Amino acid sequence: MVRAPELHTVAQPSGEGWVVALDRWSDSASRELIVRHYADSADRARLAGLNPRAARGWLLGRIAVQDAVRRWLWARGAGPVWGIEVRIEHDGLGAPLVGALPARPGIPAGDPPRVSLAHKPELAVALVSADGPVGIDIEQIVVRAPGVELAALAPVERDLLDRVAGDDPGRRALWFTRLWAAKEAAAKAEGTGLAGRPRQFVVDGPHRPGRAWAAADWAGHAPPELVRVTVYGDGPDGPLPRGSRWVALRTVDASGRIRPEGGAPGAPEPDSGGADGRAVARDVRSATVIGQVAARDGAPARRAGAATYVVAWTSPEVEANGLPSE
Repeated sequence: MVRAPELHTVAQPSGEGWVVALDRWSDSASRELIVRHYADSADRARLAGLNPRAARGWLLGRIAVQDAVRRWLWARGAGPVWGIEVRIEHDGLGAPLVGALPARPGIPAGDPPRVSLAHKPELAVALVSADGPVGIDIEQIVVRAPGVELAALAPVERDLLDRVAGDDPGRRALWFTRLWAAKEAAAKAEGTGLAGRPRQFVVDGPHRPGRAWAAADWAGHAPPELVRVTVYGDGPDGPLPRGSRWVALRTVDASGRIRPEGGAPGAPEPDSGGADGRAVARDVRSATVIGQVAARDGAPARRAGAATYVVAWTSPEVEANGLPSE
């Protein structure tokens, strides 16, 4: 990346359509070497106005989405492209969009692709598609305070949570995070965000994937979990559904590596998560304790080696290939 930044990226492909970028820089000097390849003067001014934690997350998100676009261009025959050449802007609601691409021979002409990104201070993910809306989210799996489920989930979602997680705190933390991340991803693809109304984005599943999804090469892993998010609007007689989106879910560690999901595709819902899912739940219980200590010490949970995350994404590819078998 340092020797040939126009040909290499910080963010790396997951193999499932999205990319992940990690905070690998232990000091400001090494971070500056990377920043100069991605941030122009306006971006640097914005970074300077953020507190250090917020700046880390913002920078990682920007790198992830710029690199995702560069990889999208290279897959279509583009030559060298520097990160700083991919201009990222924001719409009126703050959602990212590609403001400009380099204009020179070899760069595909036409409208820029749709993009979505999500970040934490220690890692970020991004998703690109030219075929329609996309949405991606990443959330750390932690045990939530009492009352969060009531505020965030519709009654049918709380029933779903009871069915797949029971009373186990770790499994409830895992599945609540999956539900929340799915809502966020779908809301980003809608172009609205949750807008303070998470219970209008209602998750159901997990669903048996379609044949193409189940047969795809997942690098030795089981297919991602697949859920459906139905978006409700306020109609004259109460909330009315106005469409739905399929959302894929992965559990990843603090280095962005995919964790085993456990269970065979189409396994009965009460057992979803399997032995590996229970292992993730145990990790969550440990991570919650370590993460609380790390937070008090001012260190990210990743440095304690404990953080585990859910990545949720929706795209035209998920819609086309993940449709469940009837």
